Amino acid sequence: MTSPRVLVLLGLLALAACGPGPVTPPQPPVTAPVTEPRPLGLYELSLTGLNGPSPAGVIVRAGLRGQAAEVQGLQFTPMSFGTYTDETARVRYLRASFRVTNGSGQALTRPVFVPVDTDGQDATTGTTPFKGVQYFDGSDASGHAARLTLDTPHRLNSLTGTPEVDPDATPLVRGLDTRGLVVTAPAGTTVTRVFEEGWQGRSVAAGGEQIVTFATRIPMAAAASQDPFRFRLVFAVIDDPALQGGDSAAPTVQVQATPATLTAAGTVTLQADASDDQGVTKVDFYDGEVLLGTDREAPFEWTAAYTAADNGERRIRAVATDPSGNAGEGRTTLTVAIAPPFLGSGPATLTADLVRSNRGEAVTGSSVRLYRSGDRSRVLAEAQTDMSGAVQFSAIPEGTYDLVFSKAGAAGSEVLGAVATAGQPRRLKVAQFDAQNPTADTAVPQLALLTPTALDSQGRAADWKALTPGTVMNGAAQLRAYTTAANTAPLLLKYLMFSLVSFDASGQMAELRGALTSIDPGHVTPGPDSQDSGQVTLDPAGLSGDVFVQVSALDFNNNRSAYLVPVRLERAGTPGTVSAPTGVSAVGYTLSERLNYIYRAPGTDLTPQGARPDSNSWVSVSWDQPASTDGLTGFRVLRATAKEGPYVEVAFAGTAQCSAATRRCTASDNTATLEVGQDYYYRVKALGTDEAVSAAPDRPSTHLLPPFAPQLLTPGPDQTDVDLLPTYAFKTNAFAGGATGLRVDLRVSDTFTAAVNSDAPPLRVLRQNGTFSVTGVGTDTRDYSRWVTYDAATDTLKVPHDLTRVRSGLTPVALQANRRYSWLLHRAYAYRLQDPTQPESATNPVVAYAVYSDPDTTKVVPGGVTQSVSAVHHFITRP
Repeated sequence: MTSPRVLVLLGLLALAACGPGPVTPPQPPVTAPVTEPRPLGLYELSLTGLNGPSPAGVIVRAGLRGQAAEVQGLQFTPMSFGTYTDETARVRYLRASFRVTNGSGQALTRPVFVPVDTDGQDATTGTTPFKGVQYFDGSDASGHAARLTLDTPHRLNSLTGTPEVDPDATPLVRGLDTRGLVVTAPAGTTVTRVFEEGWQGRSVAAGGEQIVTFATRIPMAAAASQDPFRFRLVFAVIDDPALQGGDSAAPTVQVQATPATLTAAGTVTLQADASDDQGVTKVDFYDGEVLLGTDREAPFEWTAAYTAADNGERRIRAVATDPSGNAGEGRTTLTVAIAPPFLGSGPATLTADLVRSNRGEAVTGSSVRLYRSGDRSRVLAEAQTDMSGAVQFSAIPEGTYDLVFSKAGAAGSEVLGAVATAGQPRRLKVAQFDAQNPTADTAVPQLALLTPTALDSQGRAADWKALTPGTVMNGAAQLRAYTTAANTAPLLLKYLMFSLVSFDASGQMAELRGALTSIDPGHVTPGPDSQDSGQVTLDPAGLSGDVFVQVSALDFNNNRSAYLVPVRLERAGTPGTVSAPTGVSAVGYTLSERLNYIYRAPGTDLTPQGARPDSNSWVSVSWDQPASTDGLTGFRVLRATAKEGPYVEVAFAGTAQCSAATRRCTASDNTATLEVGQDYYYRVKALGTDEAVSAAPDRPSTHLLPPFAPQLLTPGPDQTDVDLLPTYAFKTNAFAGGATGLRVDLRVSDTFTAAVNSDAPPLRVLRQNGTFSVTGVGTDTRDYSRWVTYDAATDTLKVPHDLTRVRSGLTPVALQANRRYSWLLHRAYAYRLQDPTQPESATNPVVAYAVYSDPDTTKVVPGGVTQSVSAVHHFITRP
């Protein structure tokens, strides 16, 4: 033994826990063995990266460090490592899990992994079983050794945010009789003590295997850098050790539930008859693995409430503990059969709008299952999305729920953490993508969500803790997400997306995407090492108080998960009086193509372009930034279908969403409730100590156009014997959808050489007061109706070949005979003026676009989005 050092054991953190509070499952009494215990050798568990994101470890024979992990016929295979910090108690919980294979050739009755203290060469620290404890920089950290506590593995209770004993992990058993055991140590080393406690495994046949988890806890230092980074633990494996002399008899327990069958929502009384010759110190009452409560005085009983959400056979347990720590258990069954069913049994409502593959297009007929968050053992309710893609679960109990969407041919989609509250309706926007491979797995990505324990002077996370409901964030939201070991391998993500979410009084969901981590946009080799977002910072965008953060993940089969977590944003600064925003304007955009996330060319910068996600229809709203922002805490964008309202909140913004150059602020309404063909009025509200709202517009701010989808007519697809001076005809749907005008660029090219044979000049067709005109674009105001024909009755435009020469009075250049060509609309979109009856001007701007194709450098759609879905007709000219 040497001067004091420290141990830290790591393990996979079980984030998805059930139960309302800390649980300490009873340890089964260990009876005295019939045979002599068998020492199976001395080992070392070596761990590193204890206070970092990627801990690792290995078990080797003591004295043979760095060699194979097979010891005395036992093989240790690393499985998982992790850490969890309890910020309230300032305790770090650590776990390390290994698959142990019994290659000894004989069955093991009850293997126990017992720490030992060694002396001599390479001795352990002090009277502890730990050695080689160091900080991150390799310096000695042995001063922490005495602060370590060996422990049964813990996990995080996701409902309470507190640690609890993991009932499925390897228990730490105390009171072992190790006094007569002889454990052989390497030359130069002696075993001075075999501890009286260890992690007790299950019986395992020769050639069999089991998972064994080591665990400890340690008080946290002021900073993570002051906590140990690596260590080694020396332990022996002993088969079937005896208990020390003394009380080893467990209490006897009988438990009953009154009533045994519950048919109406109410309470059940659980009564335990527990006895022990040394007395009973407490009785813990469980429903399955969920601790209901603890009674420390006789008569031992507990009262629990049940609703229709708990219908089914409930496994009730009463665990009695005596002064020596022996525990006995009694069991009974409670039947919960409450009518009416789950729907109708509470005061809250959840609604979801399901949209397809980054479009506003509704996903109809998708099956939706509702679960208690984190509990997939029972479906609470099931429904299907209607023709508008909506689904609603009405009159449900308050709580946190998961929604699971499934449909043939579609990828999986889940929302995890939807909060239902009485008097606060919530209408979620959810995306369900088309599957890349309809026969592939639809399991969605499972994530661990973290937030920093503190930030250093550079704004970087000093350490991480689990992101739990109610987490307080100061200034900006600091987040991190990574995939967990619970995912089906191999999991390859496209992206992790982070956003802030708020709901107004009507339940309308407003969302602002603040960050998108492109895990693998198609330009790098997929791999499991790139599934971590790292630290992500979200600007508060004018929000404060109780809001939500949403983290969503999309894999390469388009399976999508979205985690909603309620948090509280605290903002610095003193609110003051504000003035109403001015200069409010809106432009609606409708795309004809399903917008996926579009990435730049391969290179070091793989950030996404500014495509508006989750909708092919959205509205960009802008307004003037006030001359002074003193006292301003944020903006809210309001929308209505009539000037007088009612207005709902559809977006939010802060000064970070205002341009320093133009002093214009911008926010996007990308809610799922937008509809094409609808007039919309927008107002903007400034927030401070008071509220000030912009004036209601006299005219609609915008009118969403339906998708512009021109149809090529002649020359037809694969048409032959086409004239050498053809006329190109196509049908539009622009004016039937409410457009004021359309703009098209027609292109003809040689199919084989791709050489452009003819580009018609850009054309504009304008409708005003029932009259149609065909002109050029920009400064080209010529009347093209002398050469180009627009038939309003059939909504068809006909353009002669080589219009550029035709309009100049020159002979057009004919196509070559018996050659294959192609023609298309290279750029095409429809648009609408705010007042369609008046000419375009500064006071009568374009307020809506419907874009069919937009491939050029200067984009119609903001953010540089390339819309290139043009149909192409190939044809062959006559001989």
